Amino acid sequence: MKSKSVAVLMATKDGERFLKTQIVSILNQTHKNLKIYIGDDSSQDSSEKIINSFSIKYPNKIFFRRVSFGNYSKNFFNLVNDKSIDADFYAFSDQDDIWLPDKIENALNSIIFIEESTPILYGSRTRLINEKGYEVGISPLFKIPPSFNNALVQNIMGGNTMVFNKTTRALIQSLEHDCLFPYDWLMYIIVSGAEGKVIYDKKPSVLYRQHKNNLIGNNHNFVSKFLRFKRLINREYKTLNKLLIRILNKNIHILGLNQRETLKVFSTIHYSKSPILRANELRKMKFFRQTIFGRFSFYFAVIFGLI
Repeated sequence: MKSKSVAVLMATKDGERFLKTQIVSILNQTHKNLKIYIGDDSSQDSSEKIINSFSIKYPNKIFFRRVSFGNYSKNFFNLVNDKSIDADFYAFSDQDDIWLPDKIENALNSIIFIEESTPILYGSRTRLINEKGYEVGISPLFKIPPSFNNALVQNIMGGNTMVFNKTTRALIQSLEHDCLFPYDWLMYIIVSGAEGKVIYDKKPSVLYRQHKNNLIGNNHNFVSKFLRFKRLINREYKTLNKLLIRILNKNIHILGLNQRETLKVFSTIHYSKSPILRANELRKMKFFRQTIFGRFSFYFAVIFGLI
């Protein structure tokens, strides 16, 4: 396992406050055979200076390129699609977290014996920390196994925990899409839709920093639930689902036969103007979210045509 190479794909944007700490936590991994590839999206702070100082100190370990996307998903997908980056496994990294020392080692131990031709996606829970680095909580424990029926309506793993193999990378590289759908959620949808292996590790692997400037943040406190419900009412998820359905239909060949049928039902729920028809379609496929609040909001959305 120690011989397996890992490419860490990091997207940065004005991340000077916590960037050093994150890079050091990656360099301090118990699994040493890794390289860090950083795409900095036109930072206006000292992020580029910080990255350059590390790349000078570790010229064979840290690689940097300037990009201009204005979108974190585009930045991550650009790194995934960069053919000059090659490794046995790949891991996403945010700019403001702290990786636990055995994050990569534990991930590889979970996936190393799975057939290489199988698309594999690993993700885990996270411990939540505040701006000062003090632990303030832990992400929810999801008990229902990952599946395409879950992935279509919920992402259960943050991109900052994800590790995947070459087969998954090739699958993502083959997609025809505009890179606007949230990168980590799309990873979960595509791998589960292609009948790959999705591993949800109950053991946290990352100290996930919560602060006012991070783009995603904890999705599970009261405020975030309220804001998510507000986005639902404002039909933002319906717009996102329209984009998702278009992506999946363009790439229908990668989906398994059962997953194609599931997509048909999901599309009918999305486009139908009849609440009765939507409810009847929902009975055909067991779409589900992992929490009681999530299930309530999903059923509410189906009834009122917000999916």
